[in-house]
Amino acid sequence: MGICAPSLEARFLDAAGPALAPLRERVGLPAEPAPAGPYFTLAPPSLDGPEPEAGLLRFRDPASPAAAPLPDWWHGDRSPLVYLTLGSVAGSMGFFPGVYRAAIDALAPLGVRVLVTTGRDADPADLGPLPANVHAERWVDQAAVLPHAAAMACHGGFGTVLGGLAAGVPLAVLPLFADQPYNAARVDAIGAGIALDGPEGIADAVHALLEEPAYVARAWAVADEIRSLPPVDEAVLAIREYAHA
Repeated sequence: MGICAPSLEARFLDAAGPALAPLRERVGLPAEPAPAGPYFTLAPPSLDGPEPEAGLLRFRDPASPAAAPLPDWWHGDRSPLVYLTLGSVAGSMGFFPGVYRAAIDALAPLGVRVLVTTGRDADPADLGPLPANVHAERWVDQAAVLPHAAAMACHGGFGTVLGGLAAGVPLAVLPLFADQPYNAARVDAIGAGIALDGPEGIADAVHALLEEPAYVARAWAVADEIRSLPPVDEAVLAIREYAHA
């Protein structure tokens, strides 16, 4: 099972191949690895980009349980909810609190509610005093937040992007490292969100996501595409068939 878009993972493997060849030969392996078996992924075709090689099998996560109300952190305010998350590890990598605070200060004047999650390794208190329409927690289950979100501002991690689009939520993507720039570019290319170069443009991006229906429509189109895939439980059948081939 891939942990990022298959087309991107193929690029990683192609780039690493020449460096790995001498190491493979040193331990008695062929310089070129044997053709792989079936490749399982949760990436829908639109998020993946150009179709990778044969053998790709796409699945979807199980459906989330029915949405429950969020705690009333905003004291009865029913303004659109913007979910700001930079993932579970960015808070321990030097991006906290600076990037988080810059995003908060940009989003707070938009007339929205903002829910910020910092990750378990970062203390929300270190963000300093927050505007009344902004609430911060270390962690909230993403699946519990997304049914209530009108837009999500995120780092572009594969799981975060996939979860947002599966819920039909348009994305403002501020990539930080790893596969995130690729994921941001794909979201932008398919019209389900906007890729950013830094937190400076996040307010304009989220305003556009909230005001221009095309972004929501495209995010829901990707959600429909994901729902059309077989559930990941059926991967067991594919594994069994491959093992007995």
